[in-house]
Amino acid sequence: MEAYVAVRAHGLKSRLLKRPDYEALARGEREVYEYKDYSSIAARDPLEVKVEKVHRVYVSRISLLAESAPELSEYLWALADKLEFENLKLQLRRVLGGGGRPILYPYGRHVGPVRLSEATEEKELWELALSSGLLERVPKREWGSLAEREAFVDFAYVKHLASAVQRVPASGESRRALLEAAAELCSLVAASWSRHLSPEAVASVARAAGLEVKRPPRGGSPEERLLRLARRLELRYPASLPYAFAFDVYATAEARNVERVIVGRSLGMGSSEILASLLLTSP
Repeated sequence: MEAYVAVRAHGLKSRLLKRPDYEALARGEREVYEYKDYSSIAARDPLEVKVEKVHRVYVSRISLLAESAPELSEYLWALADKLEFENLKLQLRRVLGGGGRPILYPYGRHVGPVRLSEATEEKELWELALSSGLLERVPKREWGSLAEREAFVDFAYVKHLASAVQRVPASGESRRALLEAAAELCSLVAASWSRHLSPEAVASVARAAGLEVKRPPRGGSPEERLLRLARRLELRYPASLPYAFAFDVYATAEARNVERVIVGRSLGMGSSEILASLLLTSP
């Protein structure tokens, strides 16, 4: 069944946008809705609706993989659950006065965006995340900064993903590769938050989420290193479950890239500025 999921992921990957597509979009030579996967987007849609539809494409792709292999679906859906953790962070910013994205991501396997958006107090948010099963634990009460809370949510997602790996009926080799990928993802989260928090604070937040941080990797941004990790898994495991992890990295990057193109063009940004903001997965 791993091989079947990998085959489906190969097919989905072949439909991802490439650099020439982004260049045409950034210059206004093509519109997003001209691509089949994004045909539900209409030129007249408000900006928020366009962005929501972009991320629905990502969710539909993961859904196709999960439906193709029910016994592996817990792990495949755990990949998409990153959107729920992002929604939790976004609502935390709103509640704590840190600003945030106009809309939440259109996904909610544990707790939907509408229910999250109704929470008006921090305590309510943590209780909602716990009772729904999204979180296994809540952060320390003595933490004073929003950054520590957001970092906790990021580490909690890595823990969530690693726990799903332990339960999935994959081969021993696939399980080891996915656990190693989760460990590297933990280091990448640590590297990202090291820009805002002290090393001691990052390590403390990770332990609160049930993780131990190794020395954050050096050489390139966390985003670039994540792409390199995906590329390694893609090459080493072309016919097993780790390939799905690689595909998820690429599909997530596409969703964020297309959002940046749409928003950038709406703000009147130049094509070079838009392209510079993208995380491109292919030459």
